[in-house]
Amino acid sequence: MNQNIAGMDCDVPAAERVRALLGHPTAGVAYQAVALAGARIVYRVLQRERQAAEATISLAQRQKLQHMVESLEQTYAAVCSSLSAPCVKVEKAMANAERRERLGETNWWFALTEAIEALDSGIEAIVALVSAQPKGVASRLLAAVVVGLLHRHRSELLKEAEQWIG
Repeated sequence: MNQNIAGMDCDVPAAERVRALLGHPTAGVAYQAVALAGARIVYRVLQRERQAAEATISLAQRQKLQHMVESLEQTYAAVCSSLSAPCVKVEKAMANAERRERLGETNWWFALTEAIEALDSGIEAIVALVSAQPKGVASRLLAAVVVGLLHRHRSELLKEAEQWIG
């Protein structure tokens, strides 16, 4: 069953795959560290994608990005639901502090670039965090779900960038 969670059909939303992990031991330090980092990364990307959605130049782009934002919101909520009480407090404090920050540009191209950069750094960070974790443990499965989602979003945003350039 462990291997099936990360490798579930891509049509299964990431939030559902995260919730499927709740049947695994998630109280350990390794899992909580990955979950907190995952929540932080997803939240940061969510903020950048919201900004990009607001800066879109066409209805089709806005609808696409709104759908992407919704999937991040659901995944963020699912990851947060697996956090221990102390980690929830840390996440809320960090999210509140970040919410007060003024995000960068409202120009479509710059907002898109910031979102792609957030995805790239998020993928790199979570992969590095779990690289020493044994395969099949909940922390590594959670990371695989988050990284898979981030890769899909990166791919979609790169397609948008190519259309803008081309």
